Amino acid sequence: MRINLINSLNHFGNKIVQIIPQVYRDDYNTINTLYKWTLIGIIIRLIFMPFAAHGDLISTYHRSYLILNGPTSVTLYTLTQIIQSLFLSVYQYFIPLNELLMYQGSTSCSTSHWLDTFVQNRTVFRTLFLFKIPYLLFDFASGITLLHILNEKSKGILAYKFWMVNPIIIFSVYIFGRYETIPIFFVLLSLYFAEREKPYLSVFMLSIAITERAYPLFFLPFYVLGMGKNFYEKIKLSFTGIFLFLLQSVIFKIYSILTNIPSENIVESHFSDYLLSMNFEIGYGQTIYIFIAMYAFLGIYFLGIQHKNFEKIWEFSLATLLVLYATSFFHPHYFSWFTPFIAIAITKYQRFLGIHFIQVFCFIFYTFYWREAMAGWLFASISPQYIVHLISPFDLINKLYPAVKVVNIFRSILTGSLIYMFFEILAHKSEGDNE
Repeated sequence: MRINLINSLNHFGNKIVQIIPQVYRDDYNTINTLYKWTLIGIIIRLIFMPFAAHGDLISTYHRSYLILNGPTSVTLYTLTQIIQSLFLSVYQYFIPLNELLMYQGSTSCSTSHWLDTFVQNRTVFRTLFLFKIPYLLFDFASGITLLHILNEKSKGILAYKFWMVNPIIIFSVYIFGRYETIPIFFVLLSLYFAEREKPYLSVFMLSIAITERAYPLFFLPFYVLGMGKNFYEKIKLSFTGIFLFLLQSVIFKIYSILTNIPSENIVESHFSDYLLSMNFEIGYGQTIYIFIAMYAFLGIYFLGIQHKNFEKIWEFSLATLLVLYATSFFHPHYFSWFTPFIAIAITKYQRFLGIHFIQVFCFIFYTFYWREAMAGWLFASISPQYIVHLISPFDLINKLYPAVKVVNIFRSILTGSLIYMFFEILAHKSEGDNE
């Protein structure tokens, strides 16, 4: 019986290894390098998983808790919430969900519930660890997908190392506690199928990501124009890419009308306000929105490229996010959206890795804008009575110099680095391009 168990474990281990592309498994040193960096990535993530979280993590799981104990609002039934509710159906036997996730009123977690109830629960460390397991699974699935996208070993290893230790992903998912790895995984799957020249699977995976986060919607035109061979196919690809989002929006809107429960889509949400935040008036009541103007510029530029291949699709998707960050207000976890593209980009643009280090440094100061919520409160579970009362970096700087100016200075440097990447992408001429 013991031999059978060992054989079963070996068989299972071999199956797991087989998800790594053959080109990496054929080389002993390469596969060992992957194992080593996987272990490093796991250790880093395990350090933060039980100890750190923002109230947004509680809000997200509260919505999944409502699904588990349904019936509840149809607008809560997104892929992420359903996945989390399935995990909660198991977790309920190990942690007191009622104590942790049940509160009245809005689905958003109040500061008092976060700091006075959740982090002081006796099971808080176990809970935080368990809550982040779904994100961890999609995180490592994303890393493996990067290897499948980059079949050249040296490039794949570089991207994988970057992914395993990238501080933006680690902060957004394991410290802040956001589910960003779920939509990122589907964005990477869409790139994988685009690289394999399977356009319908590619835009369908992108459509799943769009239902979770609105930002991949801006990539869709590049996918359609880059992979559609004729006008008719472009129409079909557009419909495939937008169908799930439209269906979700219509269902949510009908439910909202019938029940008088408000729901939001991308047009009505704060996200659209962020995109329009940088603008200037030209007189007579007319306003130019910088992000919209730059996005239109990217689209027109893309139309002029004769050889619209996979490389151009991911480059212009990345360029869109660079413009978004450079011209719009964004919450800290939004910054994780471009990390899979940067992981691919550093294999082509050598300077991007060094520039990304600058971006990470500036990003640290950018988070100071949110004061305690992005500082000590994230680690309140360790010692609520002490950490909650720690002075934030923002207030500490403010004693010496106006902290808003310091934050905005580093925000400006961050924008400069993003603009550099943007122009570097546009300036690069791949072999065979005839623009």
